[in-house]
Amino acid sequence: MGKPAAPARLRLPPLSHSFTLDFVVNFQYGRDAARFQKDLADRFRKFGLELAEEKTRVMRFGRFVRSDLDDQAEADGERDQDAGL
Repeated sequence: MGKPAAPARLRLPPLSHSFTLDFVVNFQYGRDAARFQKDLADRFRKFGLELAEEKTRVMRFGRFVRSDLDDQAEADGERDQDAGL
């Protein structure tokens, strides 16, 4: 008995367009997130890939984000008033 015939393979042209890989990475500290983003972009470049800047972002999360942002807005407002703006 011989080997079964190999199935006919489709001859497809090489892909010349982008692909999408979505993922979420969490860090406790913002500096770690910034370092990861830079290192990831460097690593991608080694393989001829790039991050889509319009889709890549660092987002704060957690139970204190809203109060931290409110406190920051208040501090910025006070600074603006002090500067006469």
